[in-house]
Parts: sequence; structure tokens; C-alpha cells
Amino acid sequence: TKIAIGRTKGDAPEIDGKVIIRTGKAKVGKFIKVKVTEASEYDLVGEIKR
Repeated sequence: TKIAIGRTKGDAPEIDGKVIIRTGKAKVGKFIKVKVTEASEYDLVGEIKR
């Protein structure tokens, strides 16, 4: 399964957690809407909203 790694618009790459995107295609530098399906202590997991 291909995944993409991103962050929310308010997160800094060196400090904050990640958003792991399980499905769909995401382009580098583009904003997309993601439905969060899981959460860990630091990171979120989701899939692209259609």
C-alpha cells in the first residue's frame, strides 16, 4: 500500500506530528482534505476525502 506523509496547515515539520495518508494520490506542496480515521499520541492517520 502506498502512503503519503503530510501535516496539518498549522504544524511545523521539525516540531509537530505527521498525517499519514493511506489512500489516494497527494502532490507535494498541495493542500488536500483528509478524513482522519486513527490517531496515535503524536500522529494522525487518514484517507483523502472524495
